[in-house]
Formats: sequence, structure tokens, C-alpha cells
Amino acid sequence: MKVFVSIDMEGITGVCVETQTDQGHSTYGRAAAFMRGDLDAVLAGCEDAGASEVVVRDAHDYSTNLDVLDLPANVSLLTGRAGLLGMMEGLDESFDAVLLVGYHAMACLLYTSPSPRDRTRSRMPSSA
Repeated sequence: MKVFVSIDMEGITGVCVETQTDQGHSTYGRAAAFMRGDLDAVLAGCEDAGASEVVVRDAHDYSTNLDVLDLPANVSLLTGRAGLLGMMEGLDESFDAVLLVGYHAMACLLYTSPSPRDRTRSRMPSSA
């Protein structure tokens, strides 16, 4: 099975403020390490599921966020600015599965206002 993984940073475990995703900020290095940790967990799941090949697209900002060291032999990392497909650059019909990791949801889709009159507070939907 061939798997395509597109990984962004804003939705990664431990990333909770936008400044963490900025390469010029002091907290960026830790966020990049969290991103790699989430990727390692995804890769372990891909291995458990029987993936023979995994292509990872670093889809955050300039796409230079992931450390290539110690990636499994069956994993390829696509880095650098993407072309027309953007965060999905590298995807084609040869893949059997696609995983989107660390993507950030639009606030209007993820959160719901407690009432139409209260547009200043947000909370998670009760079903989440």
C-alpha cells in the first residue's frame, strides 16, 4: 500500500498559538519537534497498516519544517515550496490512501457560538 501524508503545523499536538508556527519565533523549534513527533506516530500507524511506501509532504509555510534524519527507509519527504497542488503537491493516482495531519480547521467549522447573540465567545460543539 502506498500512502501520501500531507502534514501542516497549526493543528499539531502542543501547538496552540500562531507564533509557535513562525520560523522566526523562539517557540518554533519546539513546535517543529512536536510536528515530527506527530509524523513519527503517523508513520508507525502506516507501518502497522502494512504500508510499503509513504510519501510525506511538508505542507507548512516554506515546507522546510521536518527533520529528515532517521526517517524509515520506505519514507520519502517532499520539502520546499509547492507548485500548483500546494499542500497536496506530489499526490497522484498511484496512491492508495491520503492522510491529512496537523491541518487547522476554519474556526467557523470547528467551533459553534453558544447563541446567535453571543458572537464573542466560542466553545467546542457538544458532540466533539
